[in-house]
Amino acid sequence: MYLLTEVDTNPHAGKQIVTVGFSDFVIDTTLGNLVELNNSNYDSEYFIQMTGEYDVSDMSKVCDEEGITMDEYYVRKNDKLISDIREGKGPDIMISGARYSSANPSLIYADLAPLMEADSNFSADDYSAAVTKGFEVDGGIYHVPYGLTLSGLAILDKQYSDSGFVYDEYIDFVNCHMNGHDPMGVYDQFNPPIEDSEYFKDLFSICANDFMVDGHLDISSGENGERFTQMVELIKNRETNFHSEKGETINARRLNVCNFFSYIDSTVFTKASTPTNIVGFPSFDGRGLYSISSYTAAITACCADKDAAWKVISQLLSYDVQSVTPDSFAPVRLDALEAGIDEQIKLMECGQSS
Repeated sequence: MYLLTEVDTNPHAGKQIVTVGFSDFVIDTTLGNLVELNNSNYDSEYFIQMTGEYDVSDMSKVCDEEGITMDEYYVRKNDKLISDIREGKGPDIMISGARYSSANPSLIYADLAPLMEADSNFSADDYSAAVTKGFEVDGGIYHVPYGLTLSGLAILDKQYSDSGFVYDEYIDFVNCHMNGHDPMGVYDQFNPPIEDSEYFKDLFSICANDFMVDGHLDISSGENGERFTQMVELIKNRETNFHSEKGETINARRLNVCNFFSYIDSTVFTKASTPTNIVGFPSFDGRGLYSISSYTAAITACCADKDAAWKVISQLLSYDVQSVTPDSFAPVRLDALEAGIDEQIKLMECGQSS
């Protein structure tokens, strides 16, 4: 028999509530972090309250029952989020709200740049550049990544660029070193080649910000037009550009670095006898790995106390939270990433890492 007694006082009674919504699948790691922030900060003047109103956990059920596509489902969720924010009924903070792009993010989200600048404990030098540059629009910062996935190519050949390929270099690499096999064109050996639309999305995402002029997309004029044409030509002529021959080599593979283990596997233990070069997808300037902000945090325009909301977000960026090794993303805090990699190497050397 258990005797249940009423707690004398609620440690969170009377605190200001900061609401957090999710615009993706509810992330176990983030939920755990937010719950732990509540439980470990009884002296805090804020209480974090989470809502699943905007998450997509019912996507399969709704799509099946109503006969709609996933894109239609996401549009519906996005419309509700925007409507609630404009009517002042939305949450204070949105997690992964960046998956819903907006031409005018300032109408939906608060500019985080002034809050970062006013926070004496925040230094951009402590983080990946994606934190302050990844979602910068006209000088404003509207989303802050707290977890990254890095996409690119793992190449067992050092003679090419240490960062990435320009389009012509990539065509030469595929034909001369891969016998016509395009490693970017397949996710893995178990899946068929990706469609042109998916290929376009990958290439365009890398350079999307470079095509923005005064807050508007420009793919036709001057240098932008030339770059866009080069990219489209690469996609349109995949079949003729890449001359498939017998004796396919395995000198490169598509790569998604989403956690400590996948990073170590790709850079240290893959083909140990041959150094592995991690480079970016082809682009007009041969840039490096494409950083995908897997998980982001933003303060909504309807948030009444943006300072309080920023304090919650800053805790997600803290070393204590970032150093907890998640399975689904790489930390944005550089010292946490370095410490996690060192720890993972030690565990693998001892045979303890999975």
